[in-house]
Amino acid sequence: RALRDAVLELAADHAFARPFVNRGRLSTAVSFPDSTLNTADSNDWNSGIGPGSPMLDAPLGDGWLLDALGDEFMLVSNGAVPVPTGLAALDLSNYRGSEIAIRRCGLPVGAAMLVRPDQYVVARWKSPSEAEIARALNRAKGVIVNADA
Repeated sequence: RALRDAVLELAADHAFARPFVNRGRLSTAVSFPDSTLNTADSNDWNSGIGPGSPMLDAPLGDGWLLDALGDEFMLVSNGAVPVPTGLAALDLSNYRGSEIAIRRCGLPVGAAMLVRPDQYVVARWKSPSEAEIARALNRAKGVIVNADA
């Protein structure tokens, strides 16, 4: 801490100290596997990004996966899956060079994952139904749904 404080103080007035500011990664994303906003896995997974974990970036077409997610809830899939009305969807299989993204996400053909606007995975399925996706979306939004309905 003393070194950090000294570098910050010197950097204000001395150019030689400025390269030492913002060196390396200053933070690491934290996983929240036990968050009540997540939907637990109902399938066995050997790879991929589990609920409560941050998405991993990967090349996708002419850009990057994290950029393609935008700032809304997104259903990311490997192939066609049912999508509830109003939910944005991203089918990785539609992009040239998507193999790395599919591998990093751990999505076999027909699988999908629900990603929050802050790019955290909240649910994933190997063969999702529209109802399962809608329930996970409501849970991630903190919406209380009457189980008797």
